[in-house]
Amino acid sequence: MAIKEDAERVMKVAKHAFLSAIDYEGCIAILEVGNNSKVWDALNKAGADKVTKLIRVTLFFRVLMEVMREYDPPKPGDYHLRVGIDLLSSNKAVFRKLASKGNSKDLLAAIKEFNALDADPRRDKLRHLRNKQAAHLSDLHPTKLLPLILELESFAHGTSKVAELITHGTGIATASLTSQLMPFGKSAEAFWNRWLK
Repeated sequence: MAIKEDAERVMKVAKHAFLSAIDYEGCIAILEVGNNSKVWDALNKAGADKVTKLIRVTLFFRVLMEVMREYDPPKPGDYHLRVGIDLLSSNKAVFRKLASKGNSKDLLAAIKEFNALDADPRRDKLRHLRNKQAAHLSDLHPTKLLPLILELESFAHGTSKVAELITHGTGIATASLTSQLMPFGKSAEAFWNRWLK
């Protein structure tokens, strides 16, 4: 019975991780498309710069919260990526059951990519910022460096790759993450380009 329950938990992790990745990758697309000096000049002239800065900070912290949640230590009832990776790594029967519906190559790649990101120094910097300035309000450690926006974006891209791999590996979905993100890019262009008219 535990194998069935653990396999169902991994499936829940995979489904949620993929949907979450679409969300935070969509936020990144909005940030990237809006990072244009002509757009910023137009927003400044229109007096909309303060709202735009708030939108950008909100998107940044949403990405930070969603991505960092995937690496939290598991607690009862959790279904973030670490839960799924831990179950796949520690229980060969669960791994085999899910690989028979999806494929073992993607599951193994998901485990490998997750572990590499979990050991990446960017994770500690991002987690520190999340813990001290997003999830809680506390003094930042005086010797810890703050992450760059590009570090969050690249770490998020790596995490979304893990989400895609575990989703494909469990057989939940075969769609690529890229195909799911196309509408966000077009919508972000439509949103920011209105300021260039």
